[in-house]
Amino acid sequence: MDFTILGMGKTGHAAACYLMEQGHKVTVWDRNPDKIAALQENGISIYGQIVGVFRPESCQAIGEAVGESRYLLVFTTAIGHRPIAEALKGKNWKKKKSSWEKREPRFLRPLSKRRVRAI
Repeated sequence: MDFTILGMGKTGHAAACYLMEQGHKVTVWDRNPDKIAALQENGISIYGQIVGVFRPESCQAIGEAVGESRYLLVFTTAIGHRPIAEALKGKNWKKKKSSWEKREPRFLRPLSKRRVRAI
């Protein structure tokens, strides 16, 4: 499955590494371009239950990051949600079919089945 993670703090790093270890394609974005530049150069070094250096695909533009992903995970501060929702507002999500789509939990619905709006 394809995941996009918005917000590359400690939680975003851990989620990206876990998903990549499980074999998923992960794309990441952060509003701080310096974080993305460092991630592109060094990858994510993680130690604990998961150990290694992971290099997810990273994007400078939020639209590029969410482009083809099936799932979107947002890890940001409380005040960071509104700017992300505004940036995603009006995007056209592509519908992707899945044989197990009807059995997916609500929180794992594809982006095409959700409406993103600012609160």
